Amino acid sequence: MANIKAKAPAIVLIILLIVSIGLAGVAFYSLQKEQAKTVALQQDLEDLKAKHKIVEKELR
Repeated sequence: MANIKAKAPAIVLIILLIVSIGLAGVAFYSLQKEQAKTVALQQDLEDLKAKHKIVEKELR
């Protein structure tokens, strides 16, 4: 009985470690997707600014 009680904290620690590693992986994946989306949106913004300048010149 004492042996089971001694193993319980170790099992809980291992489970928490696995969960935290999993959450860190999900967070890293999400940040990578967010970074890729940011780069794409910045490129779109630059393209739109260039088109805006062209339209402004045509209207003058």
